[in-house]
Amino acid sequence: MSSHMNGSPNRENQTSARILVIGPAGPQTNTLVELLSGEGFQTSSASHAALAEQTLQADRFDLALIDTLSPDFDGFDLCQILKTGPNPPCPRVILIVSIPAMRDFVRSLQTGADYTVATPLHPDALLSAVRYVLSPEYSSLCAEPPDRLPLDVEEQTFEVPATRLQLLNLLMTTHLAAMEWKRESNAAQTELKERNLQLRDKTRKLAMSEQNLRMVLEDNADGMVVLDLNHRVQFANSAAKALLGRTDENLRGSPFGFAVTPGTSEEVAISLRGREPIIVELKAAYTIWEGETAYLASLRDITQRRLQEEQFMEQHAQLQVANAQLQVLAAFDGLTSLHNRRAFMETIEEECRQARENGTPLSLSLLDVDHFKAYNDTHGHTAGDEVLISVARLLKGAARRNDMVARFGGEEFVIILPGCGPSNAAAHAERIRKIIESAVWPKRPITTSVGVASLSRDISSPAELIAAADKALYYSKHHGRNVVTHADTLPSKEPAPLKTDAP
Repeated sequence: MSSHMNGSPNRENQTSARILVIGPAGPQTNTLVELLSGEGFQTSSASHAALAEQTLQADRFDLALIDTLSPDFDGFDLCQILKTGPNPPCPRVILIVSIPAMRDFVRSLQTGADYTVATPLHPDALLSAVRYVLSPEYSSLCAEPPDRLPLDVEEQTFEVPATRLQLLNLLMTTHLAAMEWKRESNAAQTELKERNLQLRDKTRKLAMSEQNLRMVLEDNADGMVVLDLNHRVQFANSAAKALLGRTDENLRGSPFGFAVTPGTSEEVAISLRGREPIIVELKAAYTIWEGETAYLASLRDITQRRLQEEQFMEQHAQLQVANAQLQVLAAFDGLTSLHNRRAFMETIEEECRQARENGTPLSLSLLDVDHFKAYNDTHGHTAGDEVLISVARLLKGAARRNDMVARFGGEEFVIILPGCGPSNAAAHAERIRKIIESAVWPKRPITTSVGVASLSRDISSPAELIAAADKALYYSKHHGRNVVTHADTLPSKEPAPLKTDAP
């Protein structure tokens, strides 16, 4: 029997044999087709019984390989049709059955199958069975008439027609299948033992890691709390108990009191009786504790840090106020509260630029308190300061909303007049001169000399505008004082100033 199972003597003559694989469309059927085709057999497939019968009627096949495990058709009924019909379309049939189901072996004998192979399929065993069934030796042995033999299976007796050859086939198939099952069972047991060892090793390592984790958490200066997924405490180190005000040993299982979200950080306030409220930074992450997924929450007291930050913010705010005050002091005159010369120079630069770009007029008035040095010498510097303060107040009150009034230096004042041409600027200066002249002064009357200049084709820069106003002021001071002079009205040749005139 073993020489027939090898199938080697006539293997060359079988390569032209045609085989139809009948089974559900899927990996196993495709594997069988590839295996048989790779051995030189002409192989086709059919996915259901009707297609198989149609294919077998339309063409000649030497062997049908039927998968009885298909849920789409009954392979045993199909085998009986192919073997016992009036015109059997296929001379040889091999059935694929399940080894645990002994009834399948009985049915295979009852349907007249030539050979039975059991799952799990072994490629070499399957190919040997195919070659054997297709061999001339098998054809000669099939001439033996079948006997009706009783078989006891699962406490039932079946009478089946079987030849000696079929019984030997049944025994051989059962033996090979049992050996394959034993091999797979041994392999599964070996793999199970290996996995058990790995699991035991992982369990041991996990226990050690949890022990180490407990030590690390206990020694941590921050409060460390392990929570189950229901936010109940499983472990808390000494620092956490101190922060939470819990010194009892029954902390395990109690509610944590704060919701935690892994991967986030938030600040929470903890208020306890007899203790000042503290601010705690709460962070959370996932961890494994006693073999289960858990939360690991850290608590860090940041109360002192927050106090320091608040102090810093307060100091920063104070510094900003001080800086603002310094900026005011840097831009304003301390005596008159008017803009100082530095602020005036920055403003006149910008006003000249805008006037040139927009093509709008711009004028400048430069005022000087008449005989101010003599006033100081006679009445004292305090009285002189009061005069300067009063003049500044009058100038500010007479200025337009967009005008800028500044102390230019000493007893000199300057007014920037945006949008004001020569005639309007001169009129504005005359109005201011009269306001100062008509004001009530406690010591003696106070008057001012004024020089006015406007941007023009010949005067286009701040320096030129200031120089022109100063030249007009010089003219006013040396032609009677208490007068307004516009630079445009100056004669081409000015007389030299009188040496007897006081500044």
